[in-house]
Amino acid sequence: MRYPPRRAREIGNRVLYIYQPGTVSDPGSGPLHRDEYIYKENNFDGVISAAYDFRLGKTRHVFKTGVNYLKKHAFYDWEVLPIVKGTNSTVPVELIPIQDWGNYMSMENAGNSLFYFKQDYTSNKFEAKSINKGGFVMLDHKLLPGLRVVWGGRAEYFKLDTITNSASLLRDKNSKIFFEEKKDWYFLPSANITYSPLKDLNLRASYAKSAVRPGLMENSRFSRYNPNYGSVVRSNGVSSTLIDNYDAKIELFPGAGELLSAAYFYKYFDKPAEYYRIDNENNGRGYITISNSDWAKVSGWEFELRKSLGFVYDGLAFLKNVYISGNFTLQKSKVRAREVQYEKTAAGIDTMYYKYMKYPRALYGQVPVLYNAGVQYAGKKLGLNISLNHSGYKTFITGIEPSYVEYERPRTQMDAQISYRFLQGKLETKLNMSNLLDAPFRYFINDPTTYELKPGNEGKLDLEWSDKYKYKFGFSEKFEEGYMDQATNRLVGDRQTSTRYTGRTFSLSISYNF
Repeated sequence: MRYPPRRAREIGNRVLYIYQPGTVSDPGSGPLHRDEYIYKENNFDGVISAAYDFRLGKTRHVFKTGVNYLKKHAFYDWEVLPIVKGTNSTVPVELIPIQDWGNYMSMENAGNSLFYFKQDYTSNKFEAKSINKGGFVMLDHKLLPGLRVVWGGRAEYFKLDTITNSASLLRDKNSKIFFEEKKDWYFLPSANITYSPLKDLNLRASYAKSAVRPGLMENSRFSRYNPNYGSVVRSNGVSSTLIDNYDAKIELFPGAGELLSAAYFYKYFDKPAEYYRIDNENNGRGYITISNSDWAKVSGWEFELRKSLGFVYDGLAFLKNVYISGNFTLQKSKVRAREVQYEKTAAGIDTMYYKYMKYPRALYGQVPVLYNAGVQYAGKKLGLNISLNHSGYKTFITGIEPSYVEYERPRTQMDAQISYRFLQGKLETKLNMSNLLDAPFRYFINDPTTYELKPGNEGKLDLEWSDKYKYKFGFSEKFEEGYMDQATNRLVGDRQTSTRYTGRTFSLSISYNF
């Protein structure tokens, strides 16, 4: 049973919550309904691979090849039964507890009863299948002293078919899913070169092309309320995302178990999938849709350190087993977004095209700043580890206007682990402790009170947000609590949408090695 938003009435010292049924004239599933959802997925997966080592002169080589096959077949059935009342009903629902509504569903007088109002789009199904298969060839060459080259390619086939794709809402019955795979087969090459001019120094450079395939339900017309987003989630159709990955890295190994590295990376995404908030119905709530943007670029730097404290003082032997570690990542991203536009031609034919946004924005889910720091003690029996992990601002839901975009505020989490070995190392216990600071996930939206119309744009239509508006002094995309406007007695600042606490987590594991 799904309970809708309730209307509260205060009577004396009590608050009475009133549930309202739908009406026979109310399209859709109504505000109150009983639901059943059944999802089944059958997967068939197979992988075969082989490797052959050989020598050419004084050089060593490895040849690897393999094939894979993955077939998915998904079935999703839903039954949504709205509870409604007739147009002339006199059932006093405001005075009847909801658990007693069944006493008024006898249908002796249909016009004066509560009843389940079944419709075709509230009782329907989705069925789809996909095939992902391919083969790869890879060569690993150990050439000159300190030079290693690994390269190869993968040919991959992907095909997704929706057999039955019914809408779950009346307003979606005429909606379409656009699945725009350019072709079925793709060639995905890769190469990695490692050169070690010194024993403890590596220079690396690599390139790889990869593909991220959509899930079956991501191309379903089933609209559902997702409590994680606090919104209805729909799909406009999701196709594959192709990614070109480039990176260069320097690694220095000062001692056993020690590392100092710096890396630069660049990624190009062709048709990245993102979660958009859209308000085509102008109801102030909108909905979230999953669809592909045109392209995205991500580039950044990553630094990593792991060092023993044995160099601090030779007189304390345990310091050799104490390590400090850290990782710091800086990255920036930009996306060319697009919107689906629908029009009818003069001949009455439905057409679809994309409207491309002029101003790039950050990629959905990307975090500009990430870092972690930790201290570890690795003794023969006792092990201790404590780490601090921080992530900066992240786009949680994107959109074409700030009032549609939801961000996650920076978050810092502390984790720890204590381990001990017994019985000459055969028995080991581990106590894991996560989120010791009880750090919550906090979300916000740039409220319209934080930006204003640019001079000269009064009355102009069809302008992108960056052309039409600007942030007020002291405000930006980052969170600002703001201030109380004395003239209007209204808060000017960002709107906090939700805060989610996951709590602290403790787990104990025991393992025995025979």
